[in-house]
Amino acid sequence: MSNKHLLIIDDNQIDLLILKRNIELSGYKGSIKEFTNQQDAEEYLASLHQSGSDFPQLIFVDLFLINGSSVEFIKQLGSKYN
Repeated sequence: MSNKHLLIIDDNQIDLLILKRNIELSGYKGSIKEFTNQQDAEEYLASLHQSGSDFPQLIFVDLFLINGSSVEFIKQLGSKYN
């Protein structure tokens, strides 16, 4: 049985907190993993892939990350882990 979990990537701590809180208030019962930069999120996803663990069911990505391109990040996810 797979574990339900979400991933949030946002370099703004306040936006990250607001989004996480709204998800929790909506009644979501799974875990929520948070990252403030793209590189840490990429490393986390690579470790999930290497260990054979389930990927998040949904990934929220800030469109305007300071240290990275959100669009490129999403494209890479599709090509690396599809």
